[in-house]
Amino acid sequence: RRAHLLLAAHLWTLADPGGRDRFLHCEAEALRHLPFHLVKGGQLAVLHSLLSSFHFLHAHVRLGLLSHLLDTFSLSDSSMELEDGVAHCKLEVCRDFLHRHAPVLSHWPALFIQQALNEPEGSAAHVWAQGIVGRETDSVRLLRWLNKPHEIQKKATDTVTAFHWMPTCVSVQPKGRLAVVGTGQGSLHIINTETGQEVRSLMSSCDGISGCVFLQEGLLGSTSFDGQIEVWDIDSGCRTVEVDAHKNSITGCDVTTDRKNLATVSLDSKLKVWAVPKGSLAATLNNPCPLNCVTFHPEGHLVVAGGWDKAVRLWNWLTGQSVATLSGHEVSVRSLSFSPSGGLLTSGCLSGDVRLWSAPTWKCVGHYRAHQGATEVLQFMEGGRLLLSGGSDNMVHLWSGSLGLSIGQLGDSMERSAASQGQGSGRSAMVESPALCVVVAGDYVAVGYQSDGIHLYHRDSGERRWVSEGPGVSVRCLLWLQTESQAELLVSGSDDHVVRLWCRETEGHMRSLCRLVGHRGPVLALACSPDLLASASEDFTVSLWSVQSLRVEAGQSGDLILTSVLRGHTGGVTCLCFSPNGQELLSGGKDQSLLVWDVRASPPGLS
Repeated sequence: RRAHLLLAAHLWTLADPGGRDRFLHCEAEALRHLPFHLVKGGQLAVLHSLLSSFHFLHAHVRLGLLSHLLDTFSLSDSSMELEDGVAHCKLEVCRDFLHRHAPVLSHWPALFIQQALNEPEGSAAHVWAQGIVGRETDSVRLLRWLNKPHEIQKKATDTVTAFHWMPTCVSVQPKGRLAVVGTGQGSLHIINTETGQEVRSLMSSCDGISGCVFLQEGLLGSTSFDGQIEVWDIDSGCRTVEVDAHKNSITGCDVTTDRKNLATVSLDSKLKVWAVPKGSLAATLNNPCPLNCVTFHPEGHLVVAGGWDKAVRLWNWLTGQSVATLSGHEVSVRSLSFSPSGGLLTSGCLSGDVRLWSAPTWKCVGHYRAHQGATEVLQFMEGGRLLLSGGSDNMVHLWSGSLGLSIGQLGDSMERSAASQGQGSGRSAMVESPALCVVVAGDYVAVGYQSDGIHLYHRDSGERRWVSEGPGVSVRCLLWLQTESQAELLVSGSDDHVVRLWCRETEGHMRSLCRLVGHRGPVLALACSPDLLASASEDFTVSLWSVQSLRVEAGQSGDLILTSVLRGHTGGVTCLCFSPNGQELLSGGKDQSLLVWDVRASPPGLS
């Protein structure tokens, strides 16, 4: 014990060279090993005092030791119970702060002081951050949150981690100890489900991860948007198998109960079964249309796929014979799941409908509307007693397995309802939906949200003045227009394929004027010149509207028809910009091309 005390004293000196318990300019290794020697030296009260110091926490996060710090909290829990209620309260405050902000701080440690300053006024973290700002104003650049809540917003769930790129899939290890998340940029993140910390990250050479599944406890399979299958050894982080499996994007995958075979489906209209872990092809089944999803029967001999032609098809993949074709959905089938017994199959489609099919007769025994958007995920739970569904409406529903009765839900509908009720509540009104776009005009800031429409805030006070009414669709882009009468028009583009015009009236309220219709996909971008308004869409097109006609017709109700359409992209158009003289328009798209359009020509075309 004496040796540990001496080492702890030495490490403390290295970790806090200034001797003021602020841990500035400290050595990372000294900070890492200090808690261990304090525990071994019997100085548990001192360790708890350090874990209750925001200077100590800041030093760990700043040096990239967040994961080690969370482990230190676990070590302190297993060592002793605090008898001092005040000390225990301080410790829990620091622990709670770390857990709530770990997803952000694990990727952006420099935001520690900003996150502390964002805490409610008078809280321990906020008081500490205010002191830091007062002493280091020349080196610290921070933002002041005007309309932040007066209390910490408690959530029913915790964010496990944050990613630099959009997550596209998730899978949990059979024993539940690890989970893996794939992203659209080709990275795979392995998460410890107990601590919520990232254990390892893998980088694929493919064009984005479309699916992932645990083939064995230490073996992970991933599929990609460019048709590849990769197999990874999680312990070593090495890729053991790479297969050019399909000629187009792989849209779904599943593994048999014994984890000996992997099935993949693709937009190339093929279903393939592979032997695990070598990745050798075991069967190929042809479909008349592109496929979206696949699942195995629990016994492993049947495989089911859903596709663009609204049908659910079953094959015996061992013999290659078609077993049945199930009809009933009115749009493309997006998700499938078998009950553990195999006696019930459920399918979900693009419109949100869910159908239940009885095996082995394959008759439809029930159907109901599960989501306002596509039903993207279906999974039986509790031995088939419950059915979990996830949709593009950002909702997760829990249903009775065979009756289709809703028994619970998770999502933002309650928050959206609360937000609409608190429309005029100013600072106290909070929004849980992610913000997608923001534009500023004079004293007002308009923000478009993923599922909460448009909110208008006063720039200086942060008070919310107005909330749009209508469908809870994602608002991807916003733009202010200035009319001759100086009454400002707000233009919005959303996922329901519509461009909307709003007029700002007194007291910051907005009035709906008209809709600009014509796009066949979500509206992703807006741009304006003195004469033209341009809107870009996921449908590969750019639409042009006369600004003068918008000003003249803005007071009329109804829909305005687009006047010109620019076609040339082979992917969704994501950004627009007019030249300074307004004679040319630059557009960029998911096809990785930039096109320059001569908008003065009649008709407008490529420059």
